Amino acid sequence: MTSRETESLQKAPPADALVGGPTRGDFDLARVCDSRHPSPWFFSSDGGGRFDPVGESDFGACYWASSWMAAVREALGPDYRPGAVIARSWFDQRCVWSTRPDPDDPPLIADLLNAHWTAFGLTSELWTRIKYGRPQKWGAAFLRAGYDGMLHGLRHVLTEADFGVTVFGPAGAQPHRRGFTNVERTSFDDDDCRAFAAETNVLVEATPVPPYALHVIS
Repeated sequence: MTSRETESLQKAPPADALVGGPTRGDFDLARVCDSRHPSPWFFSSDGGGRFDPVGESDFGACYWASSWMAAVREALGPDYRPGAVIARSWFDQRCVWSTRPDPDDPPLIADLLNAHWTAFGLTSELWTRIKYGRPQKWGAAFLRAGYDGMLHGLRHVLTEADFGVTVFGPAGAQPHRRGFTNVERTSFDDDDCRAFAAETNVLVEATPVPPYALHVIS
């Protein structure tokens, strides 16, 4: 009998097997970035991101979420914890970019939340497992299959309405990405910080807090 502790996520199949799968293209996206960056389009290729298509020459992955709150949670990652204190400077040093697929030139985004992909051995472990090696192989396979990106679950967000979208593109910083429109940038204000604190059970603190007293994210 197979142990229930055995991982179910299978190795990525050949790219040809993934062609023609279900896609989605009607959604809004948000991404949290360093406020010094002039564009949200940075495509990671060094293996530091879950779906970085490592080994695919000159291509990388850019990570988005379906809401700014989900994007903040993912940006904080394991540093987030209930009751944590987040320095207001964390928000001041970052901004939120928003975009959506261009209806006149839509990108091809594989919908990994569709049950179609279970036949290929894909499970939710793809976006929750700690080690990135296997998810990166899946990302590379979807890229080779001709997809512009993948819609998937998020590791740190439980709400059914939220999801992540990984977009593939030329590695490194880019001024824009074909297939996306209405790219806008906003800064975090006091209302945003209060809303995030209320939603996630954290405290956004404007003044320094002794590190021995509370865990401070800055």
